Amino acid sequence: MKKQHNIPTGLFGFGTVNEGLYELLEKTNNHSLDIQKIVVKNKNKVRKIKNGKLSYKPEDILENDEIYLVIEAISDADAAFAIVTKALKKGKDVITANKKMVATYHTELIEIQNSTGRKLFYEAAVCGAIPVIRTLDQYFTYDNITSIEGVFNGTANYILSKMEEGSCYEDALKKAQALGLAEADPTSDVEGWDAKYKLCISHKHALGKTLSLEDVYHSGIDSITAIEQKFARQNNYRIRLKAIAKNGLSSVLPHFVTEDDYAYHLKGEANYMEIKSQFSGNHVLQGPGAGGFPTASALVSDIGLYQENYEYQYTQSKSSDHQVNQYNWYYIRGIDETELRHIKKHIKKSIGGRSYYFVLLKAKEVFKLKPEFIGVINESVVEAAI
Repeated sequence: MKKQHNIPTGLFGFGTVNEGLYELLEKTNNHSLDIQKIVVKNKNKVRKIKNGKLSYKPEDILENDEIYLVIEAISDADAAFAIVTKALKKGKDVITANKKMVATYHTELIEIQNSTGRKLFYEAAVCGAIPVIRTLDQYFTYDNITSIEGVFNGTANYILSKMEEGSCYEDALKKAQALGLAEADPTSDVEGWDAKYKLCISHKHALGKTLSLEDVYHSGIDSITAIEQKFARQNNYRIRLKAIAKNGLSSVLPHFVTEDDYAYHLKGEANYMEIKSQFSGNHVLQGPGAGGFPTASALVSDIGLYQENYEYQYTQSKSSDHQVNQYNWYYIRGIDETELRHIKKHIKKSIGGRSYYFVLLKAKEVFKLKPEFIGVINESVVEAAI
């Protein structure tokens, strides 16, 4: 089937992502889109586009019957949801890069797609240039995915990599901000929210269940101190912020990983996802997880899906319905020791007079303790530390 070109298109937002898309299309002489309007919010910002395309009124796209495709890349999740909803109901198809919006309103978005018969694509919302959603959705239709895990946030991984080189958390964060890898407000990246959004979205395609944000236990890297750094260094571990969906449980947590873990060798702002399936075994996808061009390339991939008249399959898996009350070993710090007196398996350790603990608990139990820092460790780490 011959692909459609010069698709009448409207862009919402012209920041890093959509500006990257605009430039990528020009540099590659790609004529897939006829970008008719670009709606932005800031009237004072200088833009690298012809003034005739610029608009400050959403209705210039949403009420324009000649625009068939909307590409949304703004930061406000609620505003993005309003735009996407109206676009779909107006008979337009949508490509979005807004991970928070998709993760928060995933169920509603699927219902709107079904009721309107329009299409919504969001590869650019998960792990930048890595074709995560397309791979999960297309290539495991007749297989049973049993788990997904990986490093889904490049900012956090860059900071952790710098800390391994000797930087403290604060200095590593400043370096990331200076390079444009971290926002002025880095909360979403360092507290694990960004990775959590990506895990929720991926879970629907991998394991067939739409997760709410409340379904995922999460904690970030912003409370890592010299104690955790020293513990990791002394034992040849590395700390990685890992997202995992397995046995009906989902989490985004710091992990103390060993050399046999793929995440151990992941440096800088790279992302990866490991997919485990019943019949075809283990698969690893790795690549740049953020930035203008990597994310823009994911938008171009979705434009290709649109041209092919593709629709997401939302592969179903029985494994997502079976929840295991799984115990894990956790490293925790910043807690009153009396809170541990009823926990059968806990071990107290210290570095420089500062105490930390290994505890064997379910995820919900360790979060009830409200420690300053939570990290996942495996049993071999505990045995080695003892």
